[in-house]
Amino acid sequence: MPRAAAAKKESPIEVAPRVAAIRVDVDWTKVPMPEAQQLYSQLKSEFEKAGQILNARSMPQQKGYVCFMAGREKCCPAGVVHDGDPRGTDYSYKDPKTGLMVPVRICSENCWIRYQNMLIEERRKRLQPEING
Repeated sequence: MPRAAAAKKESPIEVAPRVAAIRVDVDWTKVPMPEAQQLYSQLKSEFEKAGQILNARSMPQQKGYVCFMAGREKCCPAGVVHDGDPRGTDYSYKDPKTGLMVPVRICSENCWIRYQNMLIEERRKRLQPEING
C-alpha cells in the first residue's frame, strides 16, 4: 500500500455528492470521546443545514414581501410591500399563539434587531413563566 494512502484516514461518515443516501458507520460505544464529539458535531451540522434548506424550499416564494416586523413599535410601517431580497430571513420561527412555523422576512437592520429582541423576550417568557405571569 502506498504511504500516502496509508496515512489518509477514511471518515466513517460519508455523504455521496449525487446520491440521496448517507452512510454512518460508527461504533459510538468504542470510538474515543474526542473523535466521537467531532463526528457528532459533523452529523449535527449536516442535519441542521438540511433542515434549513428543506424548510426554505417548502415555503412558497412570492414576488415582494411584507416585513414581519411591519407596524410594530419603532419598525417600518404596516402594509408596505418590499421588492428585492429581504435583509434577513428566518424559516424556523414558531408562532407562540398557533405553534405553526411562520416564514419571517425582515426589511432592514433596524427591524432585524427588533426581531431578535422579540425572540429574546419570547424565550424569557417561555423559560420563566412563574416570574412573568
